[in-house]
Amino acid sequence: MNEWQLNIELNDNSIKNIEKYIQKKLPVELMSFLMEANASYPKNDRFKVESSEYIVNNILNFNESSEESFYDSFDNLKENIKDFIPLAKDGFGNYYLIDLDNLKVYFYNHENNGIQYLFDFDKFIEALS
Repeated sequence: MNEWQLNIELNDNSIKNIEKYIQKKLPVELMSFLMEANASYPKNDRFKVESSEYIVNNILNFNESSEESFYDSFDNLKENIKDFIPLAKDGFGNYYLIDLDNLKVYFYNHENNGIQYLFDFDKFIEALS
């Protein structure tokens, strides 16, 4: 079971608004995750993939009328991330992205605009448990 700190509840229409904004349906697994962990900080915030360590500072806030929201991040990154949406931040300007078509999680390095595959979404959730 994941432990999340400072979770902010999603507004009633948040999922519909996101889907309209990105013009794609959110997978059920992602909707469930956001209902539990919107705008939260994972208690277990570090994980390794091969020899690299990663830190997840926070899950983005997917409510429309919030500061530092998913919408702000998406607008700032959309030219560089194409088929992905931002999901979380590492606290150093980098993002964790998700591919909605196959539920794969990627790491976006803001310094070189590099995108690196990490693992499937369920493994991402497990890594933060």
